[in-house]
Amino acid sequence: MSNIQVGGHSYETKLDEHGTERFIANEEHFIVKQMQPAFGGKGKKTPNDIAIEFDKGLISLRDYAETNIFLGYSIGGFTELHRLFEIEVAQEDSDFYRPGRKFEEIDSVPGSSLIGIGSIWMHTKRQSIYIIQSYPYNTITDQFDVRYSDAINDGKGYRLNPNGREFTRQISGDEKAFFSNNEDGTPRYKLIDSFS
Repeated sequence: MSNIQVGGHSYETKLDEHGTERFIANEEHFIVKQMQPAFGGKGKKTPNDIAIEFDKGLISLRDYAETNIFLGYSIGGFTELHRLFEIEVAQEDSDFYRPGRKFEEIDSVPGSSLIGIGSIWMHTKRQSIYIIQSYPYNTITDQFDVRYSDAINDGKGYRLNPNGREFTRQISGDEKAFFSNNEDGTPRYKLIDSFS
């Protein structure tokens, strides 16, 4: 057994019967439990279902990474998951290293990977356009908020509206949160462009 650092956190690995190094599976992980028995769970989901949930912002980046870790992915297979390319992977006591960033607190918030700083969003009811500015930590609610500002499209692309306003809203967990729905059930905000 050895350890692999993923995003700055240590996870145990072992060699399988073919000599392939794999993360040690954990059937007790809350998402792995939802997987089909073939994947170690007792539910109906497949890895593709989990990837789709991540892409929709229903699970966090950290939970998506740990689901694949606790499914017992090989180290090689894990490093090829394109949704995780930005995360650092390093083997302790080895020369193996894939550059990237460490996990941050915001990576534990479902949907935060969709709300990249500089991404452009539209309020679906008012049709107002916004640019994501930051993720301040709210000590009252003990979670991250999203801070965004009015944007305009000047024909060359989206930019901050110099006469616009700035807003702060909970990312999730509130009826008016960024990832909540309008009264008719449609999403409150819609991603327009991933880059400003």
